[in-house]
Amino acid sequence: MNLSMASGYFNLTEEYSDVIAKEGNYSLNVVLASPQANGFYN
Repeated sequence: MNLSMASGYFNLTEEYSDVIAKEGNYSLNVVLASPQANGFYN
């Protein structure tokens, strides 16, 4: 199985990231915006 996640503001809770990392057998792709795209970069 393949899992793809995308978000402009990607901030997982520790519980959610533990589930993703430790449960199941899948390929994971994460697409997120750069800090410059969100205005966080100075």
